[in-house]
Order: sequence, then C-alpha cells, then structure tokens
Amino acid sequence: MDCCAPTTEIADGSLNLGAAFRKAPLDPKLREMVILRVAALSRSAYERMQHIGIAHSVGVTDTDVAALESGRYNELTTQETAVLRFVDELVDTPKATTTRDAVIRALGEQGMAIVTLLVGHYMMTARFLETLDIEIDAVPTNWRQT
Repeated sequence: MDCCAPTTEIADGSLNLGAAFRKAPLDPKLREMVILRVAALSRSAYERMQHIGIAHSVGVTDTDVAALESGRYNELTTQETAVLRFVDELVDTPKATTTRDAVIRALGEQGMAIVTLLVGHYMMTARFLETLDIEIDAVPTNWRQT
C-alpha cells in the first residue's frame, strides 16, 4: 500500500463536506455560482462539468455562467456581484479584506463563513482533481442517488 494514498475515511470526509453545503442556509443558485467561479479560476473542467447541470437546475442562466466565467459581473445582481468578488479575492489571497464588508452586507457573517468554507473546499477539490489528472466522467454524478 502506498504510504500516502488517500484513505476511504479522508475521501468520505471530503465528500461529506461537499454534501453538507447542499443543506447550508445559502441560496442554491448562489452556491452553484460560487462553485463555478472557483472552477473557472482554478481551470477545473471536471468541477465545471459536475456542476453546470446542477447550476442550471437551480436557476443559473447561460448569461450568468458567461459573466461568472469571464469575471464581468455587470449583468448580475448586487448580491451575486459582492459574493463573486469575494470569491475572486479568496482564491487570490487567504484573507479577503477589500470585499469582506460587502459580502457581510449581502449575506451576513454566517453567509460569509459558509461561502469561505465553500470556496476552500472547491479550491482543494480542484487542486486534487487537476494534480492527480482525474479524467472527466462521461456524465455528471447524480448526487441524489449517492
């Protein structure tokens, strides 16, 4: 056995954290926009493929996707723009300072904490997938059946 191979417990823990975000008090549309923005910034085709269908199912439009993938937020709501700028700063630096107050106004402190954890989780996931050259699945995982 490889000394550094991920264990079932670690993989299960990561998947459980990802599943917990579906139960968090964060608008599902906003959650998926955050995940897709992290995927775009991380250049993770796998994350995008897994979440684009979910995003569409919770109200993310093709126009929203184009905006968040390009970083041009002028067609998004004030709340979405504040959150996505916060995501941009978190991906760039470990401590968001210039966008912090705007995201607190948009979501409150609990919402900011949830988005921070969401960004961190999907950054970690993107780095894992990309570093290990995980091949893109033929179809997205049906998370309702797992």
